[in-house]
Order: sequence, then C-alpha cells, then structure tokens
Amino acid sequence: MSEENKFNFEYICKKIITDRISLVVFLLLGLLVGIFVAIQTPQYYTAQTLLAPEQTGKSSLSESVENMLKDLEVDFNTNTSADGVYPALYPDIFSTKSFIVELFSVPVTLETGITKTYYRHLVEDTKLGLAAQAKRSIMKLFPKKKAATSGEEKLDPFRLTDEQEDIVELIQGSMACIYNRRAGIICITAVDQDPHVAASLVDTLQNRLKRFVADYKTQKERIALSNAQKALDESRAEYEKAKKRYTAFADANQDVTLQTIGTQLATLENELQIAYQHYEKRQKQLQKSRADVQYADPVFVQLSSPTIPNHQSGISPLTIVLIWVLLFVVLDGLWVVAIKERVSFTKSQS
Repeated sequence: MSEENKFNFEYICKKIITDRISLVVFLLLGLLVGIFVAIQTPQYYTAQTLLAPEQTGKSSLSESVENMLKDLEVDFNTNTSADGVYPALYPDIFSTKSFIVELFSVPVTLETGITKTYYRHLVEDTKLGLAAQAKRSIMKLFPKKKAATSGEEKLDPFRLTDEQEDIVELIQGSMACIYNRRAGIICITAVDQDPHVAASLVDTLQNRLKRFVADYKTQKERIALSNAQKALDESRAEYEKAKKRYTAFADANQDVTLQTIGTQLATLENELQIAYQHYEKRQKQLQKSRADVQYADPVFVQLSSPTIPNHQSGISPLTIVLIWVLLFVVLDGLWVVAIKERVSFTKSQS
C-alpha cells in the first residue's frame, strides 16, 4: 500500500465497499450495539417556566450608563445592600442541600396515574444509563461508610445517608434556575424521565422560590403585624374591662345623687373613652401592618406556565443507532485499510 493511498478518502471508501463481507459484519455489529445502547439509554423530558421578578428601587444612573451596563451584563438593578436576597442569588438557592432536601416529600403524579413522593419516584422509577450502571457496579465492590437506609421517613438533613446523598446529586443535575441579567428573566427548568413529573416539579420549584423570597422580604413586616395583633388584643381586653367596670358601677348607682358617686362615674367614663381610643388606634395600626405586608410581598410575573412536554429531550434512539453504525463503518475502514491490507502486504513480502 503506497503512502499516497494511506490517507486517500476515495481509496478507503473503495476498499470498504469492495470488502462487502467485512462491511456487512461491521454494519450488523454497529446496528446491534446501537440498538442495545439506545434501549439502555433513558429518555428524558424537559419542562420549564419563565418568571420576571419585580425590580425594587429606582436606579439613579443615566440611560446611557444603564445601556452600557446591560451590554456588560451587569445587574445594576440589584440593590444588594438593601436586599439580601436578589434575583442573581436565586440559582444559588436552588443548589443548596436544604432547598433540595425539602423536595423529597413533594407528592408527584406519574404518567400512569400513580402518586408517590418525589424521593420514592427517583429511587424506584429512575432508569440508569450505562455509565451510571457501571459506576454503581464498581461502587458495590467497596464497603459503605454509612448504612444506606431507604426512605425519606428517616431523613436527617444534618446527616444524609449514602442513598440520600445520591438522590441530592441526582436532583441537582435534574433542575436549574438561570437568571438572565440583561432581560431580567428567570428560567426554571426540570428534567425527568416522566413528563408529568417534570411539569409538576417545575411548578413546585417556582412556587417554593416565590414562597422563599416572599418569606424573606416580608419577615420584618410579618413580625410587626404579629406585634400589632398582640397590642390590639391587649387593647380590646382593656376596653372590655373598662366597659364592664363602668356599666357595673352605673347600674349599681342609678338612683344615687351623691357628688362622690357622680365624680367616680365620670372617672370611669373617662377611662372607658381612653381605652376605646387606644383600641381604635391599635385597629388602625393593625390595618397599616397588613398593608405593609402586602406591599412588601414581591410580585413575580409569569411569562410562561409549566406544561407537560410532548417530546423527549436529548438524543433520540434513532440518532444513537445511526451514530454507532457510523462508528462501526469507520472501524471497518480501519480494519480493511490499516490492519487487513497491512497483514496481506506483509505475507506477500515474506
């Protein structure tokens, strides 16, 4: 075989087509391996939703500076000094173990109609790929440091079992929260082998994110509301006591015209009026506290709702088969040109 024919693509193709038996054998092998890999490769469905969080605080920058910062993807709308939880931190919230562990007990309904917790679904229904199966087989050869107890019933967030750690890693790779600084949009995605679970998980994630942010942003106002409610209850109790004292004293001294009785009755009436004024004041403070909580509650504009995906994401089984068939055709070319022909050439020389 001459050097100029070594890397001649047309020559290699002719040699592959000429040796039909070898080509058929490699095509069949590629087809079988491709079908096997396609069957063993789990198919995933991706669901997503888009949210636009409200921007708190008015920027004092000029329009030209704002446009320049947008081009640089600088989140100038985020007031980190005034607000500890801002949109750029939302992806970090999703990656925390405390946030993920709370998803273990979330009920999900499968496409078959069966309802179970998200944890049990991942443990019982998740199909592993070839690489994950190989990794699990290798890990079984080594002893576990901790007993792998199964089930979220024995969940200890401070000390997860090996199985629970694996589920946490699986969930971390199955969901994502992406914040587009330029557009100010949050994209929440979830991937699962069941389309119904993927859509349900996205809905759960967006609701939990909204609740987490709302709880943080309204924390001070809710404390003030609780204090206002306690103050109102105390004022109401004082008002009721003053009213009872005044009514009891007035009923007991209806026909008495003594000056001392009249003076004492006037004193009790003044106490009743003061208690009522305090009670009215506390009512207004409670209404104001409720309004403050509503005002501080963040608003998320939902640009797209999570829907059940109809099509699988990732590489289709047919594409996997074609890739392996093509790979084995390349191997056939290496066999025919680089090995078989070289062996024949060596034999002829000897």
